[in-house]
Amino acid sequence: WRPPIRLLVGVHAPHVERRRPGRPWAQRPQPLRVAVFTTSYPRDERDASGRFVADAVDRLRGRGVQVDVLAPEVPGEGTVVAKLRRAPWRVPGFVARSVFALRRADVDLVHAHWLLAGLVAALGGKRFVLTLHGSGSAGRFSDLELARRAPRFVGWILRRARLVIAVSEPLADAARRCGAREVRVIPNGISVPAETGEEAEPAEVLFAGRLSAEKGVQELVEAAGDLNLVVAGDGPL
Repeated sequence: WRPPIRLLVGVHAPHVERRRPGRPWAQRPQPLRVAVFTTSYPRDERDASGRFVADAVDRLRGRGVQVDVLAPEVPGEGTVVAKLRRAPWRVPGFVARSVFALRRADVDLVHAHWLLAGLVAALGGKRFVLTLHGSGSAGRFSDLELARRAPRFVGWILRRARLVIAVSEPLADAARRCGAREVRVIPNGISVPAETGEEAEPAEVLFAGRLSAEKGVQELVEAAGDLNLVVAGDGPL
């Protein structure tokens, strides 16, 4: 069995011809080439998995950065981490083939999402930055829980990253405790509309996100009581 690696090549920056050294135009700036390595990425427009990663990729491409996406796949239902939890004998082969695919990528920088991708990037030998996510659905294999349970192993990965990005302060604190050299907190962004409509009357409570148990949706329903609760999202619930 071999886990396929989805190579998603999008619209790159305008092509710049690479010249041979020694010519007057040889030092002309080249577009930055980035490989985004992620264990969660949407398959189509209706897939909410890793949507925030896809949004960030779109923004980078809009700024002229050449971005390719490496998204490994594992047979079965659920996230990559969840499927590997159910079949741990697949982990060594998954990591080995992912590292091989990453080493073959002709890029200047790797942006890894989640610790598992960070491990692959560290073994791949390329310069990389790592973004840590909450990922409550991963349970004891979530980035935050791994940092608590295996700080030395997590620290080995984090110290090899040029930069560690955390989407929340708790993740940033955990990364620093594990020995990360430079940590920045950058929450997942959203596009804010230029104009908003009138406020709802009576007031509404809005939940927008994945409809899964770890998000606390059921607790929110109970807490909302008689308030108007609007739920936007998709998932197993």
